[in-house]
Amino acid sequence: MHIRYLLVTVCLWVFPQIGFPSYLDRPEATVLIDRLVGEYQLDRSLLEEALVGARHQATVIDAISRPAERRLAWYEYREIFLQPLRVRRGVQFWNANREVLERAESEFGVPAEVIVAIIGVETDYGRVMGSYSALDALATLAFDYPPRSEFFRKELGQLLVLASEEGRAVRDFKGSYAGALGMGQFMPSSFRAYAVDFNGDERRDIWTNTDDAIGSVANYLAVHGWQPGDRVIMPVTLGEGSDLETLRFSGEFDDAPTRAELEAEGVAFEDPAWDHIEPTEQLMLTSFERKSGPVAYAGLKNFYVITRYNRSHMYALAVHRLSEMLRGG
Repeated sequence: MHIRYLLVTVCLWVFPQIGFPSYLDRPEATVLIDRLVGEYQLDRSLLEEALVGARHQATVIDAISRPAERRLAWYEYREIFLQPLRVRRGVQFWNANREVLERAESEFGVPAEVIVAIIGVETDYGRVMGSYSALDALATLAFDYPPRSEFFRKELGQLLVLASEEGRAVRDFKGSYAGALGMGQFMPSSFRAYAVDFNGDERRDIWTNTDDAIGSVANYLAVHGWQPGDRVIMPVTLGEGSDLETLRFSGEFDDAPTRAELEAEGVAFEDPAWDHIEPTEQLMLTSFERKSGPVAYAGLKNFYVITRYNRSHMYALAVHRLSEMLRGG
């Protein structure tokens, strides 16, 4: 009886799903393993064991194929994150972690409300961190999602390296359908690069340790160039000759147009807050769909920094607006 149970268990592990051969059989898996062994000196047998056990998750493909940022207008998207309940929970989170947030703001220069807003948008302050095996999610996307397979193979490799560095079984890592981890939803490469031990216990735990989650989000934004005390985004007016689609910017910020260049293209900076912004300031022109029609904005460096967390302009505006509501609350 015990032997039969053991055989069934082994079969379920080695052959995760009928119709989906082991990911270890993929040519790309061999390339990935060879790279990890050569670059990080990982144990080949452990890497092979991990990929043999990785399971295809159809729901992962479904979820990543229809993200909210692509299927919703701004006025619909904002309703997900800017409702009163999320603001109340954010204020509670802020009050419960006030000393840690003050320390993070002092050390990294990122306002407490922005740190809280990131965690609020990402996981509702740790309530919704994802229950997928990060191994399963990333393997599914790495091998069965051609549009971004190269990116997710890189992240799958980083997860395997992370498990080795942290001394944890790779299947212990839980996260979102995209393999994002913890309260701040760090991809494995971001975890390795930016997660910090903010409470001094010699571990980086962004799932259950709020100190580490707060410090890690603040460190991420600081490393990507957060400018303490600067504005984030403000409205502009497009002139008759302005072509928003031509002027819309989503590349590297060093190549972004300046205020003077946008003004030459017919963009008007009428809000009094623009009085203190120099003509040489680089800006990201963007727009958002309200029920009454589109409205144009120009984002400053801090807006760009938020888009390093998630490239969606709607995401960045949601974080900014939630941070304002939290500060007001």
